[in-house]
Formats: sequence, C-alpha cells, structure tokens
Amino acid sequence: MDCVFFWVGIFVLLVAVDILAYVICCVHSIDECVRNISTIINKCIYFVEKHLFMKRKT
Repeated sequence: MDCVFFWVGIFVLLVAVDILAYVICCVHSIDECVRNISTIINKCIYFVEKHLFMKRKT
C-alpha cells in the first residue's frame, strides 16, 4: 500500500510542477494553458488508475 501512495505522490508532484511551468510560460494565452493543464492532469489520472488496476489484478 505504501508503494501506491509513493507513486500517487510522485504524480501529484509532477502535475504541480507542470502546472507551475505552464502558468509561468503561458501567461499571455490562458485558454491554451488551461487546455494543456487539463490534458496533463487527465493523462496522469489515467496512468495512476491504470497502475492501480494492474496492481489489484496481480
């Protein structure tokens, strides 16, 4: 169980860093920023769910 929290923590940290980078880089185009951030978050959520389901199956 600790391993799951470790991976979730890493992905939360990566999402936070990506959001910060996009906010700093894309201040002039907020709409594009929001689209990119939501895409990154969706990919991370998908990867975490896939990882958790793979763990449950084994």
